[in-house]
Amino acid sequence: MPLVKAALPGLIALALLAAVPAQAGMGAPEVPIKVAKHADGPFQSGSFMVNVKSKPRSFYFKIINRDDHDLDVTLDDVSHGDGLADFGVRWFRGNRDITQEVRATGHAFGLKQSKARVFQGRVKPKVGNPGEICLAPRFHVEPDSYDAVHGIYINDTGVCG
Repeated sequence: MPLVKAALPGLIALALLAAVPAQAGMGAPEVPIKVAKHADGPFQSGSFMVNVKSKPRSFYFKIINRDDHDLDVTLDDVSHGDGLADFGVRWFRGNRDITQEVRATGHAFGLKQSKARVFQGRVKPKVGNPGEICLAPRFHVEPDSYDAVHGIYINDTGVCG
């Protein structure tokens, strides 16, 4: 019994250490995503619903690094909805079309402290009365292993779920 009493404090300390996540104290990285209907803003934190029935529309997603270290980020497309086949979705960084890269392996880029990047998502109806989709870029952030997703409701307020 004396051996068990002597080992008990060490076992308790080991159990407490095992219960603390490796990133404890760091919290989620500070990389807010803001959205806008126009390239020059205004950018907002919340989402919004828009109707896209006949003409292409562009939306702008700004990711900001407010963390205390540089980040490696990968953008990919997780847009979804019953009407996804009714739209063509393209992604741009400035004037450069990055759609194929976003769809294949994701578009990788560095994001320095206190810097922002803006990406354009363009949706173009392929049919006369398109269904609803959630236009949703996902930003995977390293070294924090964190995913940030921000959806825009297109033709329905419940599609982003």
